[in-house]
Amino acid sequence: MRQLSLLELAKEGDPDAIAALMNRVLQPRGVTAKAVLQDRQLHILLEAEQVPNQSTLVEYVCQGVMGLGVKSIEAVTIYGRRLGEVDPAWTRVIEMGSEVEVASSAVATMAPAAASAGLAGTGQQALSREDEFSSVAWQGNLAKVLLGSVVLLLVAFVGYAGVMRLSQRPKFERSQTLVAGAAEADDATDINALKASQQQLQEATKILEGIPKLPGSDRQKADEELAIIRPRLEAVETQLAKEQKALNNLEAAKRLGFEAAKLVQGTPQSAASWKQAQTKWDRAIGLLAAVPRGTFVSDQARERLAIYQRNYAVVSQRLTTTEKQQQKRQPNSVFTQDPADLNSQK
Repeated sequence: MRQLSLLELAKEGDPDAIAALMNRVLQPRGVTAKAVLQDRQLHILLEAEQVPNQSTLVEYVCQGVMGLGVKSIEAVTIYGRRLGEVDPAWTRVIEMGSEVEVASSAVATMAPAAASAGLAGTGQQALSREDEFSSVAWQGNLAKVLLGSVVLLLVAFVGYAGVMRLSQRPKFERSQTLVAGAAEADDATDINALKASQQQLQEATKILEGIPKLPGSDRQKADEELAIIRPRLEAVETQLAKEQKALNNLEAAKRLGFEAAKLVQGTPQSAASWKQAQTKWDRAIGLLAAVPRGTFVSDQARERLAIYQRNYAVVSQRLTTTEKQQQKRQPNSVFTQDPADLNSQK
């Protein structure tokens, strides 16, 4: 009796023969196929070091099995699994003429059934000319599938880029709103407006810096906008530092003026009190004179400077008068003794 070839066995629905034909193409690519037939349903397990590519291999297996024309097979269940793992990473059911995606919850029940049915068939070892012809046919199908996968990947990339840009649009809109609401350094009316501008520009910068440098991302657009925002932020921060220092000088001068005024309240005052007040007015005058013109508080500083200079002049005059009065009250050290005492010492 003539022994059937591997191709003939596969056409009769022998799962080991079908797996052997597939392995001639798949194993050199790092994928191993195992097959078992159960209740007119062919179960095919595909294993590799990494999870096998679902879209590519499902189409490859589907074309190959349909090409065999096995009437006894009504459906094909394909499993993709990483080597060493128990459960498949994905499962696809192919019915002759239609394809149904299996829910993930069905995977756990299908995998044990396939394993118990003996997926570890080894297949035949020898190939006749018909076997070689069949192997070439499978390779041709795989090449077509791979080409189709490349096209799909390109389409997917274009779609990914579109989705990426779409997801980034709200970020650009938010940053543009923040920048539009931020006052220029020269246009701010007070220090609070400068602080608000600094916060808005910093937030816009953070948003744009968070745009990833990935294919399909609008990173170039983000960099272009950052090149405009960063100089504005730097100008605002420089002006804010200048205004903050001017405000600090004004507040410190006010405190010193208050302390000086308190020292000279009431009469009479000692020369020491007038001296302390004079020192505080002098320090306050130095702080106010250092406030740059054109700052938000410069007008206040100039008005207060004139007042403090007058106070300083008054205090200095009072200090001079008090010191003279104290000198007059001191006795002359040359004539401290009584003349009668001097005669008694002779």
